[in-house]
Amino acid sequence: MKDIKKASNNNKTARRSGKKQRRWGLLCMSFILAFMFWLYVAGANDVAIEQTYDLVEIQYDSAGIRQNGLVVQSISIDTVNVTVMGSQRDLLGSDDSGISAKISLDGITKPGEYTRPVVITTPDRTTVTHQTVDQVTVTVDRPSEKTFSIDSGMVELVGWTLDSGCFFGTHTVSESSVTVKGPTLELDKIKSVKIRTGNIGTASDGKTVTAHVVLLDANGNEINSKNITLSGNADLLTIKLSVYMQKTVKLTARGKYGYFGSDNISVSPSEIVIKGTPDAVKAISSLSIYEVDETKTVTDQTSIAVNDFALPAGITTATGETTVNAEVSVLIEGKVIDREITISPDNIHVYSAGKGMKALESVGVRVRLSASADPSLASELTADCIIASVDATK
Repeated sequence: MKDIKKASNNNKTARRSGKKQRRWGLLCMSFILAFMFWLYVAGANDVAIEQTYDLVEIQYDSAGIRQNGLVVQSISIDTVNVTVMGSQRDLLGSDDSGISAKISLDGITKPGEYTRPVVITTPDRTTVTHQTVDQVTVTVDRPSEKTFSIDSGMVELVGWTLDSGCFFGTHTVSESSVTVKGPTLELDKIKSVKIRTGNIGTASDGKTVTAHVVLLDANGNEINSKNITLSGNADLLTIKLSVYMQKTVKLTARGKYGYFGSDNISVSPSEIVIKGTPDAVKAISSLSIYEVDETKTVTDQTSIAVNDFALPAGITTATGETTVNAEVSVLIEGKVIDREITISPDNIHVYSAGKGMKALESVGVRVRLSASADPSLASELTADCIIASVDATK
């Protein structure tokens, strides 16, 4: 019996020992596989590959030649394509920040053309296997400057719309001139400048927009060069747009007492074209240029010359005048009849009379009928129809 129990315990111990051995075996196998994978990855990262970087800008330091009064006018080729060999670790996934191309301007002391080698710098543990440009020609010149006057006629407006009846006038540019600086040979190509605005959108009176200077050659083609600079505030130009509105309005005249209307009064010219700021023009529908006194019209047709009638502030004619000349005609339909009527003292009303006032006397009154009516009505006008009021205060 004791032997049986002992054998059973031995079997259990053997089974536990076997499980431990299997676990250790699996752990060792996993470690070996991981180590082998690491060796593979590390080896793969060390495999040499080639990487090409396009359009690497060729750089130079012009501080040295500036001490001799020189500037770089041009460089025959300003970019280079570079192929670099290195490990995947050093090249894959990297940008061109570690790649540079430079030329030296050392030893240049006078204007001319110079050939300079292009030196490529790459990251550590890498080498250049190919470059598309080995050397370039650098043209060096003495700097100079040219000044161009600026006026509103040089302004080029971009991307604008105007309200109906509106148009552009003379614009105001923030600078009256611009000075350009750079190599003499390049400046000699510049024959004129123009001022180009940014996108304007809907233009309105008084709107100010930004603008920049455009350099032009003799054929009107634009010149762009990194060697040419603008002095002063030429890079901060502003333009105040001048916007006007034009509209046709009627010229009118009116009766002082309201007895004459458009049937009796006419104006020649009957209308004019006015110009001004949009707000000022929109506020005007017609212009009344004269007031006719009906009591002073004594003929069937009277013509009154109106000279130098002043237009409202901010308004001119289409040709720029600030005054208008016209002729007002007054037409009276029917006859002009004059009568002398004597008013009796009974129809003379005196108020505020003093103690020294004498007896009233009859008063002769001249009556004029100058309206569109039957002339026979004049005979019906009698002295009883007229009452006179007299202020006797004094």
